[in-house]
Formats: sequence, C-alpha cells, structure tokens
Amino acid sequence: MQYFLLALLFLSSNAWASIAKAPAWSAFESFAFSEDHQHRTNSLLVMVDGKIVFERYRPGINSKTTQQLWSVSKSVAGLIIARAIDDKLLKLSDPVKKFYPKAPDGITIEHLLNMVSGYKWNEGYEYSPFKSDVIAMLYNDQNKDMASFAAHKNLIHKPNEHFQYSSGTTNILMGVLAKALGPSDYARYPWRSFFEPLGITSAVWERDHSGTFVGSSYLYLSARDLAKIGELVLNQGRYQDKQVITKEWFDRIKIPHSFFDDPARNLNESEGFAYSHQWWLNSALKFPDGSLKSRYPALSSNALLALGHWGQMMVIIPDKKTIIIRTAADKNGRLERDTFFALFMRALEQAHP
Repeated sequence: MQYFLLALLFLSSNAWASIAKAPAWSAFESFAFSEDHQHRTNSLLVMVDGKIVFERYRPGINSKTTQQLWSVSKSVAGLIIARAIDDKLLKLSDPVKKFYPKAPDGITIEHLLNMVSGYKWNEGYEYSPFKSDVIAMLYNDQNKDMASFAAHKNLIHKPNEHFQYSSGTTNILMGVLAKALGPSDYARYPWRSFFEPLGITSAVWERDHSGTFVGSSYLYLSARDLAKIGELVLNQGRYQDKQVITKEWFDRIKIPHSFFDDPARNLNESEGFAYSHQWWLNSALKFPDGSLKSRYPALSSNALLALGHWGQMMVIIPDKKTIIIRTAADKNGRLERDTFFALFMRALEQAHP
C-alpha cells in the first residue's frame, strides 16, 4: 500500500524512532487504516510533547491537503469566540437578544457555548433528513442566513437547564461575532486573531449567503495545521512564545457544565460524554448506582475531544502530552472508537512507557 509515513529523523535516539516497528503500534495502525471495518482513515497524525511522532496519509492526500473538519469546526469556533472575549468584543453574559432582537429571552453567549440554550432543535443527518433542522440550515433556503434561522427558533427548555447538541447554536455564535465586529473586520478576524498567530496557512472557512462563517461544519484545515490548534489547547492557550488565548479559558473548558453533575440526567443527547464550551470531555461522570464512568475508559478522564461527522477527530490527552488528529470518510460505517482508543493507549504505553 502506498502512503506517506513520517517518523521524524531527529528522534532517532529516542524510543519513538522504532514506533512503526512496535507490535502494539502496528496493531493500532492496522486497525486505523483497515479496509475491513467499514471506516476510511484519510490521515492520522500523533504529536507527543510538541513533536510529530507518527503521520500517515491515504493515497491522494498529504500533509498539505486541506480537509473538511465538519463538527470539529465547532471546537475551533469556540476558541475564536474565546479570543473575541479576551479582546473585549463579547462577554459571556451578553444576551443573544442584544444581537438578534427577536430571539427568545434569557439566552446568553455562555448558554450557546455549552449547548444549553433551550432551543428546540433536531440535529439528525442521514437518519432523520425530513425533520432535521441541521439539514434545513445547511442545505435548504435557511442557508442564506444560518445564524438568524437558528437564533429565532422556539424554546422548549429554560436556558441553562438542558443539554441539546445543536449546530445551530455554534452558527449563532459566529453570527453574534459578525454583528459585534462589522462585515469588514469580521472577514479577517479569525485569521489575524487566531490562525496567523499559530502559523496556520491552510485554513479555508466557508460562509453562508449573509457572510457569516459556518462555525458548525465548514472549516477546512490540513492535519498539521489542526495539530497546531491541538498544541494551543494542550498548552492552555499558549503557542510557542505567544499566549493566544488566556489560560483561564482552558480552566473553564475542562469543567463540565452543571447539567452533567446530576446522576439522573439523560446522557443520550451527549452520547455519554460531558460537554463544555464546544468541547466533548471524557470526564468521569456519576451515575445513579454511585459508579463513575468516562465515555472512553481507555482514555484519561481529563481528555478533551473535538469530534466531527464521518469520523473527524482531534483528541487532547493532557497527562500524556499527546494529541491525536484523524481525518476520515466513514460514510459506510462508524469507527469503533473504544477499540481505536484502547489500541492507541496500549501502543503509546509500549512506545513511550
């Protein structure tokens, strides 16, 4: 099989030099790129302690290829909102009505970031296309102004009481930012405030007909540039010698929203995860029987995940100083993430005990 594989040469004196030969790593790599599991990995990049230790691409894709991130875009959008808050363009307490006067009462930017706005929303894709708000927003007439469409939906819960995953809420955030900045500055803001300080050159971000970035779904980056964002998160807002986002934001991200504190809450909507500020958390959650469970037992409970449609992922494992980037086209099935992470952690331990 032809592919691009990098095990950095300057690591030749390190245990990572033999990473591709380690049995546990071979098992992980074989699973990740298997043709038998109905998943299609386009790229896989692993960074440990600031160094790329493994990188492989499917034929036709390379380290410079810009790839659609789908909902990984949400986590990046959340970081850009964080930068806007640092720049005093927005406040967590700002009401949505300040920017969309006909929006329901009581919803703040912080509610949107945590997916607890209370909006009525159906996130169904292929399994619920005719009832899906996200299909209507992305592909039908509502794509002319996605943020406005989502901002004017009805409430079915009081804000801050119920978790409801919604691509619409992320697009409201990007619409709010557009209104705070004005059209001329808005078009450049993600680049001058975020991408350029990280040295990211591959970013392409689609906008709807109103000019608003589609924060929910339509950011494109190369795997290496996405890894730079992973470094920023791992280093709590610092990239190389620059503090791009305040450390306090990352202290905030790692704490699940209070919705997840109640052992009796329903986790169906969050697929067993905790959630905070546009990031999935692997936090150990308490259940009615008194047990504590993380969504992925193989991963550290402090892991943060940005996940997207068809298998995209950026996983930050702070206690291992590790970042996993995967882009994919899992159109015929879902990657068995439990197996993927269990094999990865076994290989990581063998290569770098």
